[in-house]
Amino acid sequence: MAGDGASQAISRGDALLEQGDLDGAEAAYHQALAADPGSAEALYSLGCVASHRADHAAGLDWARRAIALDPAHRGARALAGNALLGLERHAEALEHLHAVHEDPPGGIHVQIALCHEGMGAGTCRAGVTGRPRVLGLSGRN
Repeated sequence: MAGDGASQAISRGDALLEQGDLDGAEAAYHQALAADPGSAEALYSLGCVASHRADHAAGLDWARRAIALDPAHRGARALAGNALLGLERHAEALEHLHAVHEDPPGGIHVQIALCHEGMGAGTCRAGVTGRPRVLGLSGRN
């Protein structure tokens, strides 16, 4: 069954993403998408890789493709909001993030991190001064 192959590839990609292997995760998620072209989860997962690379435009594209297949996909909606923040399209971002926030509890928690420009992902700290930038975050951190 196509969904089983996609599910296994997504699980493999998730494990690789946790290990920081973005290329491996991306390849696994592409395998999932090839196994099931209608998988909103595979599309969202590819967006997570783009988010980890701070490629906000690509993250938004993958998120929108996932949302087109599954408008209730909380992860994709949060990813779209975060990508839009990264692209400094704040009003659009808030629409997506607000929709995720209003959904019933128990799903993804929306987190927004503003950090000093030039700092790498995961190096945010409170009280940083200077011009902030938005780091791409997703449901898969």
